[in-house]
Amino acid sequence: MLYIYGMGVRTCPCFLAQYKLILISMIKLDQFLKLVGIAPTGGQAKLMIMDGDVKVNGAVETRRGRKLVSSDRVTVAGQVFEVGDVISSSAND
Repeated sequence: MLYIYGMGVRTCPCFLAQYKLILISMIKLDQFLKLVGIAPTGGQAKLMIMDGDVKVNGAVETRRGRKLVSSDRVTVAGQVFEVGDVISSSAND
């Protein structure tokens, strides 16, 4: 929703809140691994992904830039992470 004042355009605060949710609703796979603490650095996340140690929705994923959405499940070393749960908990911090 936009409010128009004279010649300028101002955004409604509710619009900005919705925009923030859009920004955090996707995350790259390598960033996700760092966020959950599986990989302490981006380099280590890259190696884990390239070595085939990471599965997304049950399939091995070798693209570190793979964009994850809230419905995705990431599996590493037998640990399963629901992307939506992780994103929503980090957004509330």
